[in-house]
Amino acid sequence: MQNISILLFTFLLVSNAFGRFQSLDLNRKMGNVNQSSQMAVGLKSKFGKVFSKHFDGKKLGVLIEWGNLRPNAYASFDDEGAPYVLLTEGMINHRMMNQDSVNLVICHELGHFLAGSPKKNRGRSQKKSWSSAEGQADYFATAYCMKALLSFESTPQKFASEGISKDINSDIDYLCGGTLRCKRIVEAAYRLARVYADSKFYPVSLSLVQRSDNVVSETLLSHPEPQCRLDTMVAGALCPYSLEMDFNKNTQLECDKSIHSRPPCWFARGN
Repeated sequence: MQNISILLFTFLLVSNAFGRFQSLDLNRKMGNVNQSSQMAVGLKSKFGKVFSKHFDGKKLGVLIEWGNLRPNAYASFDDEGAPYVLLTEGMINHRMMNQDSVNLVICHELGHFLAGSPKKNRGRSQKKSWSSAEGQADYFATAYCMKALLSFESTPQKFASEGISKDINSDIDYLCGGTLRCKRIVEAAYRLARVYADSKFYPVSLSLVQRSDNVVSETLLSHPEPQCRLDTMVAGALCPYSLEMDFNKNTQLECDKSIHSRPPCWFARGN
């Protein structure tokens, strides 16, 4: 498997003028080391169709950084001001990732463009940047983006729980009942939170039903702890009003009036 990775990476270096960055705008399979990479093919087209109206005619780019085995992703703009999302090979090939969780990563990164307030600060200043806070991007990812994306599926996929324990599956059933869309989003949220937890240098346990007891006095703009991020994504998934909300206009979020509001482990109301 390692030899396959080396050969593929060498091929991409030679064939791609941009060196380490490989666009996902392809009509063929990448032939990468596992199924998660193959699932990523076509993401640019898929997300572009659903969210093109949000970017004023500019095409959304989706890139994978092959050879970078650290699970990571980020959002930015290219030299022409067009938005793009980059995922590392380590992210899409993580043992917990499947197609829905790869979609969820991109939804989180899109949230930095589209999720509205609270916004991050520019560097060390108090001036606000273009990017929504990490917790806000997590909330947008499940409250709006994943739901919008799944609504475009012509043939809904079945709920697949490979690699998920029976206890976690029971918790997903408890939260979502028989709603397939909810189950897929919550499972993807758990998988992604598990990736975040695995990146820590200390053991991190996660629960779908026992929320973080941390309460912030000031809204956290950087990455919350994995349990807090999972709480946020589950709250967004369970909110019944989210597809009617306009995140980007920074209006009062309807879900904040329900039990599925942004959790206090990162969001301080009135702050």
